[in-house]
Amino acid sequence: MTDSLGLDEEETSGRMKVTQLEELIPEIKWGDMLRATLDQFDLDLDVDSLIVTLHCNKYVPELVELLQDTPKRVIVNYMLWRFVLRYMPYISNYFEQLWQQFRSETSDISKDVAFLYLWNINISTATGTYSFIKILVQVNIDQDTRVFGEIDAMVEEVREAFRMVIDRQDWLQPEMKELCSDKLDIMGKKIGYPEYIESIELLDAEFEELDILEDHFLNNIIRMKKHEVWKELKKLSRPVDKNRDWLIQPLVVNAFHNPTANEIIL
Repeated sequence: MTDSLGLDEEETSGRMKVTQLEELIPEIKWGDMLRATLDQFDLDLDVDSLIVTLHCNKYVPELVELLQDTPKRVIVNYMLWRFVLRYMPYISNYFEQLWQQFRSETSDISKDVAFLYLWNINISTATGTYSFIKILVQVNIDQDTRVFGEIDAMVEEVREAFRMVIDRQDWLQPEMKELCSDKLDIMGKKIGYPEYIESIELLDAEFEELDILEDHFLNNIIRMKKHEVWKELKKLSRPVDKNRDWLIQPLVVNAFHNPTANEIIL
């Protein structure tokens, strides 16, 4: 089934080309924005043929309408203050204390929440680089084999539990059960951390484009953020490497199934 733009059912649910996105929401120059972004990182890609996923079909048109009815000065001020708000904790202790005081005195913001916010800022800064993780990996290297073996066995138990759930679904046709079982067989698993961070050479290569200053913390944070964006955009021009590309940082304590990539991450 297709709509007036010639989009099939899969595309209307989110997946479409940039050119089709511009037809759907012509008020925003999506292609020009992507080209300008890619040019900043010296990435040469065919923007018009890129596949994007839009999960907010109702939100974006309403946002466009709001932007059209809002004075440009208000929009610019909003963006500037959002930037200041985002990086205020990194400016200096004085501004950080002001920010913490504001959060503690704002209604429905408890001291615990303010403390957790500061904790999250510090953890995000630490996990933004794999150098610190490399140290932890080296310290715990002797325990890796035993722990990874136990976790691997647990993942296989989860896989078999999924298989039992599939078999019990009476509404599924035998052919569909077979397809689900095949997908389950190839379900990936990521345990602990990417293997490449065990190599100093590969780790250095990961940050070869990142220049850190000795005397400017805020500037370094912005450089790190820009470097992360650059790494994400580079994925558009290379084959998918599931062993290298992780959804979360290794220091994040979590365990979940990522259905998009068909993998379990621990």
